[in-house]
Amino acid sequence: MYFFLDIGFLWMVVFLLLIMGLLVLHKDQKSQASRSFLYLTVSIALWIIVAFFEDEATSATLRFNFLRADFAFGSFYAYAFLLFCSD
Repeated sequence: MYFFLDIGFLWMVVFLLLIMGLLVLHKDQKSQASRSFLYLTVSIALWIIVAFFEDEATSATLRFNFLRADFAFGSFYAYAFLLFCSD
């Protein structure tokens, strides 16, 4: 029962993050800062999704694969953050 509440909250947060990124991009599509903010919100959303499924994985192999993906998306998030801060 709690899994469905957790996953519902997860998708709500991811949806709000992506909407926020798209709204900023829609306001000024030519701005490099707007595009890098969209990259930042997408990378945060992907990182949150992978971290959630890493905690909810049932097998050790699946948990290990999600852990590796967590590190990969964490690196992507760090790059997107640096890209956003450099604008």
